[in-house]
Amino acid sequence: MLLPLLGISQNLVPDDNVPGVMISQGYNIELGIDGLNYPSNITVGNGKIWVTEAGFPGVDPTVKEVTLNGATPGMATVILTPAMLPPGMLMPPFTDITFKDGLIWISHRQVGANDWLLGAVSHFDPADPAGTFQTVIANLPSAGDHQTNTIAFAPNGRGYVSIGSATNSGVVGADNVPKWVEDAPGFRDIAPVDITFAPNGFTALVPTSLDPDSNAVTAAYRAFDTGEETSEYVVAAATPTNPQDGIIAGVGSVYSFNPSAADVAGSLVLECWGFRNPFGIAFDASDSSRLFISNNGSDIRGQAGDPNDPLNPDTYVIQGNRPISNDYDDMFEITVGGDVEFFGWPDYFHDPVTKEPLSVADAMFCNSPVLDSTDCAEPLFAQSFANSLNVKDAFATVGQFVSVTGFAPSTSAQFGFENNLFVTESGSFAPQTGAFTFTGYKVSRFDHITGEKSDFVVNSGSTADELFVPEKMNKPVSTIFMGDTLLIVDLGVLEPGLDIYESNTGKVWMVTTLSVGIDELSAENKNQLSQLMPSPANTEATINLNMDSPSEVTLTLLDECGRIVKNLYNGKRGVGTSTYIIPTSVLASGIYMVRSITEKGASMRKLIVVH
Repeated sequence: MLLPLLGISQNLVPDDNVPGVMISQGYNIELGIDGLNYPSNITVGNGKIWVTEAGFPGVDPTVKEVTLNGATPGMATVILTPAMLPPGMLMPPFTDITFKDGLIWISHRQVGANDWLLGAVSHFDPADPAGTFQTVIANLPSAGDHQTNTIAFAPNGRGYVSIGSATNSGVVGADNVPKWVEDAPGFRDIAPVDITFAPNGFTALVPTSLDPDSNAVTAAYRAFDTGEETSEYVVAAATPTNPQDGIIAGVGSVYSFNPSAADVAGSLVLECWGFRNPFGIAFDASDSSRLFISNNGSDIRGQAGDPNDPLNPDTYVIQGNRPISNDYDDMFEITVGGDVEFFGWPDYFHDPVTKEPLSVADAMFCNSPVLDSTDCAEPLFAQSFANSLNVKDAFATVGQFVSVTGFAPSTSAQFGFENNLFVTESGSFAPQTGAFTFTGYKVSRFDHITGEKSDFVVNSGSTADELFVPEKMNKPVSTIFMGDTLLIVDLGVLEPGLDIYESNTGKVWMVTTLSVGIDELSAENKNQLSQLMPSPANTEATINLNMDSPSEVTLTLLDECGRIVKNLYNGKRGVGTSTYIIPTSVLASGIYMVRSITEKGASMRKLIVVH
């Protein structure tokens, strides 16, 4: 079976600032800050910028306030860690951070019902994080593979939060035991609606610490090793008024809530379900009735059989009870305020070409060199329940094994592509996903009307040695627009399936356009360039840099593709206006950009040279 290659990349050019990175022509990428430990998300507000560091074994999670200088890597100051709060209140991973009405909202885990690490939504005043920290939604179903993910606020103020599934495809298996079953033995996928299942039971494929003889049998949405179900059975929905084992919401879903309610958790309303891992959510910048959702497709789930040749499918060991192949990562959309919508998981996935739903029993989802007919999945839902469902189409196909994560719409006419979605693809997580090549490691642009995909910023490597260079963009996980600048959060050098971990390699990248002037990088930047005079220029041009505070200054002449033509100045400047004369007689006719970078941000002006 031939599967489609997705995305348009004919307008990419090499970036001079970041070797090994390709970028859409007419744009420039540069490092805003480095040295972060696995950053997961970013937010801006009141002239400030904050990032979350997710937290990995041996590396504590944090919230940091950062500055993005451009001339030199920015600064980061820790404002919140778990140690600043009572034990168990703030636990990793920190998945999202969002600024709203003077408060920072964060999605994370904390010790909850049954002493499990469960999902939570909290907020705090950035002026006093520990003193004002308050959890407003707790006991979300995030003790498993995936987390409580992104928080977004509609223009009317209502909040939305996405929640991932506990498992890869609806059944707790040997792949889950070392990750979380040992710590939360009764946890499993929690239903967001009442679901009727057909009889089923899956025997573990490999031995584990809890099942050394690999004979544990587990049914869908049941705890590990609790036996098969021999007749149809109903799993009740978890709600704030009818919690299941203390858990108040279901997996693979998006809920809305009233952030001003006296009982925020009690205001939860299910908006949609049927996702494996709905990582990112964001509203259409031109139509707030549309909410976009990025979703990670189901995998095969296994591990390398030969650590010296980890990408060899011939030695691959399947661990998951219900392997799924070719469930592409997708973008979905819902109508805000409409009926509850269903998108298929764990029984329906989507054709990557037509975007229409297909049954898990379709041969496409068993097409892999490591699967045979005995591995092919069958539906879990009872037929009567399946017949009652209306499975929605995908809005756009992202790609296979690309790990689509966070995204943001362009809100800048100067940056261009207004309202289009700039979507991160953090990479294949080979080989445990069943991927044996590297895919993703890019930021893609999606037309918000048609769903057409185009590559925008790409790590051009094709091997681990080429991809995981600390100076490159490695694993982009989220984006945000700050004025006319696109900020990209880069998790850093990380590929767990290949045992690649390198701390302090996380970064934030800044992308700007070269076709228009850019007056602000930070919300408080007042160190700006004047218009060039004359422009068009023939023999020389003059430009002023207006400084409201002393700073190191880098002044550079760039061509229209962002390549450095000449370094005009590099040094310290005080308050006031500095004038620079740019000889243009030696330049070829064309479009150039003059860029200044100071400790407060960047400013850029277009120069036209005509002979």
